[in-house]
Amino acid sequence: MADEGLVIFDCDGVLVDSEAISKRVSYEMAAEELGFEPSPREIEELDRLNLGRSDDDIFDELATRLGLNVTVGFMVRLSIRKTEEYAKG
Repeated sequence: MADEGLVIFDCDGVLVDSEAISKRVSYEMAAEELGFEPSPREIEELDRLNLGRSDDDIFDELATRLGLNVTVGFMVRLSIRKTEEYAKG
């Protein structure tokens, strides 16, 4: 076997089920800081549309569509909180 010199590890969803934690934290923070509280039906639709997309893309679209004030600070806090939650679970 040839020495390829490159290994790619993709643990997200394989070794760590981060999707559920990521969604929960995103919805909690969107409600707390942005006043965005979608209905269960809206959450189902958002989950379907945003599967596999980055937080930046998701919140950029929400900001554009709904006029939410999504700041860099919010995105940093979101990232930190998700990391903390991943460590717990």
